[in-house]
Amino acid sequence: MMKVLILFLNLFTVFAMAETVIVLSSEYPPWAGQKLYQLGYVNHVVKESYQQVSVTAEFRFVPWDTLKDELTDKEYDAVSFGLKLKGEHADEFLMTLPVMHEEVRFLTLAQHSLLKWNTFEDLKKYRIGATRGIPYMLGFWEAKEAGVLNVELAESDFENMNKLLLGTIDLFPMGKTVGGLQINRHLHQMRSQFKWVRKPLYKFAGHVYYPKEKPQSHLWLRLFNEGYRKLTKSGKLDMMKRHFLAGKYDHKEE
Repeated sequence: MMKVLILFLNLFTVFAMAETVIVLSSEYPPWAGQKLYQLGYVNHVVKESYQQVSVTAEFRFVPWDTLKDELTDKEYDAVSFGLKLKGEHADEFLMTLPVMHEEVRFLTLAQHSLLKWNTFEDLKKYRIGATRGIPYMLGFWEAKEAGVLNVELAESDFENMNKLLLGTIDLFPMGKTVGGLQINRHLHQMRSQFKWVRKPLYKFAGHVYYPKEKPQSHLWLRLFNEGYRKLTKSGKLDMMKRHFLAGKYDHKEE
């Protein structure tokens, strides 16, 4: 009983001393981005959820490919976007319920015949675009290094869309939600030229993650969940979802 009381007092002291939660994030517009409205949809959800319980969320952005290295930094409390946990690493974090869902498929041109594939070996003959810094599915980059996949790098998904239209690549993996929004807004007149390969590469859900090694993580998780429920009940979360679909999070803040 005494140990429980001491732990409670320690957590209370931590929270009393610091009402700011430090959150790491990676770039993936419009879900997350330094120059987007409210730092992207996911980070806006995190910010608003914590505001519901009088906590300020402070965001620090790091590249996808260096995010795991940043987790050794003791100056953070949570990860809002960019962390893909596999195997033993999943046991190192607490996580919230999903704050977003996405399905990654190959985007290609409508003029191409229907692509059917089961393994990377089935894709050897295609020129595949990829966006630098995005981890994609387990084994994707390993297949590239082994020469199984012919992958060409670009700096953005939008650049890969243009490469598709120019015929310099045959397909590239992209989140279906994000891709559909970008095509409708930026390539609207050419949207009929694109199609999605039916078989998804993978599906993923976005969570907020908290390292188990930090004693305050349980508190931050509980406060987020409490704030998220309040945000949902207020109707503001539904409004944010409508804004996401309307493209509000695509743009830079003025």
